[in-house]
Amino acid sequence: MCIEYSAEYLDIDTPINTTEGAKYFKELAQELLDKERAGEYNQAIMDFGALQCKPQSPDCESCILSAKCLAYQRKESNTATGKDS
Repeated sequence: MCIEYSAEYLDIDTPINTTEGAKYFKELAQELLDKERAGEYNQAIMDFGALQCKPQSPDCESCILSAKCLAYQRKESNTATGKDS
């Protein structure tokens, strides 16, 4: 599961590179994972994160999920990278 995409879309403030963050994202990934098509799901999420929801320059204006993306709605899409600086 793409951490940057999850952090942006769900507007998660917990850094992934902390014990709490690692646990939270692992649980979230298991909850969201399509168990019957896990490989396809993971590849699609990684591709989306690499091409659309990039940590340094997300392409929010053309994103099909921007209407539901909490970080985009709060105008924080360039700050939610899923990592603590």
